[in-house]
Amino acid sequence: MECQDRVTSRRNQNVAVLLGLLVLASSVVYINKAVTSVHTWQATHWLFAFHDGYFSRALVGSFIKTFLPQHYGSYAFISVSAWMVQLLVATLLAILAYRYWLIKRDVESLLVGGLLLLSSGTLRYFGMAAGVLDQIGYLLVLLVLIGIWGLRPKWQWVTVLFASLILVLIHEAFILLIAPVMAASVLVVQSINMNCKDSNKLVAVSVCVLVPGAVLASLMLTAGRSDFSEFPAALRHLQEQSDFPVSLYALMVQFRDVSANIGWTTFRLLETGRIPSVFIAIMVLLPSLIVGLAVVINGFRLIDRSYGSGSSKLSRFVCLACCLMPLLLLVIGHDYPRWMASSILNLFIVGMTVAIQSAARDHNPKSSGIDFPLTRWFVGAAIGLSLLTGPVCNMFAPTRMNVVVWLFRRLLSWLAELS
Repeated sequence: MECQDRVTSRRNQNVAVLLGLLVLASSVVYINKAVTSVHTWQATHWLFAFHDGYFSRALVGSFIKTFLPQHYGSYAFISVSAWMVQLLVATLLAILAYRYWLIKRDVESLLVGGLLLLSSGTLRYFGMAAGVLDQIGYLLVLLVLIGIWGLRPKWQWVTVLFASLILVLIHEAFILLIAPVMAASVLVVQSINMNCKDSNKLVAVSVCVLVPGAVLASLMLTAGRSDFSEFPAALRHLQEQSDFPVSLYALMVQFRDVSANIGWTTFRLLETGRIPSVFIAIMVLLPSLIVGLAVVINGFRLIDRSYGSGSSKLSRFVCLACCLMPLLLLVIGHDYPRWMASSILNLFIVGMTVAIQSAARDHNPKSSGIDFPLTRWFVGAAIGLSLLTGPVCNMFAPTRMNVVVWLFRRLLSWLAELS
């Protein structure tokens, strides 16, 4: 009887935590939607299609134009689709956080899951960049990392290769921004119980599967750029097919090469006086980045404790490098908080995935009980900072549209209606 009560209590606790994380994730998306909308910059990216001669960032627009032509160019459709994608990403992140909590069922794991959903640089960053193609990329990666583990090792790598190509067709920067997340996760998980030599061989495999995507991205950044003389005609053509003002700067990405983009990035940073704002945004994101690094390190320690041996030092270094690869874009694009936000999200996804898969392969769960590298107070403080500062947006300091202020205003509005 006592054993049955314990099982029932455990099941009820599982349900409560899962529902709590799902409600938290959906609430974050709801608040995001309440305080912002899809900018024309983001919406314009949904118009690029192979049909019109665009090679870069054209997969999403091509899909809509081919299969849903009646909705192509509709701002309402783009807006609804963008928020649906964000809700799906939030749901998958909540499930990831829940599975991570199940490993130890402690306060630290729950707080880490909460930070994943509440950090200024993860899900809430997407709220300030509603409609950004990054969300579609992360949706694909999360789905891959859910379904890939039942496949044989070689087919896992084949899946990573093809998913990377799809990501690059969505946005050429995803070869650095998002695609390495899959390679890093598969590399470390497959390296469990391998000797250093075999683990180092897998490092070469992980690099090779990303090469086709890198080549495709290079073609997009060079041969895929249009001539500036065609810009006025391209603008008119897109405007005729859409019911919202097409963003000039968004369309310009189809015409600027890498060197021009570096020059534009430098100008935006130095000539517009945005260095202090960028510095503040990076300082706000730093605690979340530290926790993300701790999540990955915790995954490595869990492997060591459970198996006595794990992946080689080289494979772990490559794993961390893959997570932080978005930072390489700092010199190319002026979306500085975006690159740091992606690095943070990458660390959380890879670290949690490694821990979950390691625990799933451990036949002695008690051996996986290790302390998280950071105290619960540090993680809680990171959550508090994110709630007070609000999400960061590209090139700017944290916005004033934070959760605390928004909830307070909603409460005052509700009380006013009652009176």
